[in-house]
Amino acid sequence: KEFGKAVFVETRVLGHARVEDNVFEVWLESYDVDLLHSRRQAFINSKLWLGPSDVDEKQLEYIVEKVRHLISDDSRYSYRFSDYADVKA
Repeated sequence: KEFGKAVFVETRVLGHARVEDNVFEVWLESYDVDLLHSRRQAFINSKLWLGPSDVDEKQLEYIVEKVRHLISDDSRYSYRFSDYADVKA
């Protein structure tokens, strides 16, 4: 409710996914595309995925804060260093 029409929620159900696949992800497509939560990455790529596997109150607040920032004008007009990681001088 906080974000009103600024955020459109879409749910995709993968018919072929099994419970043991641990498929639950939260993505935000805004000025960039961001993976905000991934249960799957927590299980299969725990060295790179630093977030928790489940969404509790703390993780939900983290996601809300990230969305709040990522849809802001500050985010829109800023640069991410990771966008230029492959650029060689």
